[in-house]
Amino acid sequence: MKNCPVRRLIQSKQGYHHGDLRNALVSAGLKLLEQEGHSEFTLRDLARRVGVSAAAPYAHFADKRALLAAIAAAGFIRLRAALEAAIRSDSNLADRFLHLGSAYVRFGMDHPALYKLMFASEELAAQHGEYLELQAAGEAAFGALTALLEQMQRRGLLRAGDPEADGLSVWAHVHGLTSLIITGCLACVGEPAPQPAEVVSLSLQLLLNGLRGPARAEQIA
Repeated sequence: MKNCPVRRLIQSKQGYHHGDLRNALVSAGLKLLEQEGHSEFTLRDLARRVGVSAAAPYAHFADKRALLAAIAAAGFIRLRAALEAAIRSDSNLADRFLHLGSAYVRFGMDHPALYKLMFASEELAAQHGEYLELQAAGEAAFGALTALLEQMQRRGLLRAGDPEADGLSVWAHVHGLTSLIITGCLACVGEPAPQPAEVVSLSLQLLLNGLRGPARAEQIA
């Protein structure tokens, strides 16, 4: 029967399984990760949340680690969007640098569980190269930073250098700041505890001055 309700339901479920199920699982995983603050959920938990059988996720993910890699990749896509949005509206390249650094730290503060999965998950440790989607998303986020550094170097706003090498140093710097803040370590530094926004602002300005080089930093100061 062409209009049989049961037939329509089966067709609908088949279309869902072979259409948006992968994205639905990633979205559900992101939501659960941020709600619970950890990635201890199972593929069965996510299957239940999106209303499919326990076996259905395995059509898209070989195991939980593959799903976590996809969630981490989605995190890097969000991070890149946040970085690009932070520098889009300001024509001053030095301010763009400061805005980009602040946006990076703010992303980690707003999404600590996702940030830890992206950078510090034991399940994904040293596995970025194994998952091409995750590697590409991470490189694209890093590219937002190196593109800005390259532009600043061409304009003479920074000392000459390798944008990728300098970018790695900048990334390590803001990553360290973010990790100190979201793990609560920054609050243990002094009495009273320093305000994260003030630490980030001062730290980024010092970093920018270092990238300018002694002569350029003195000229601007």
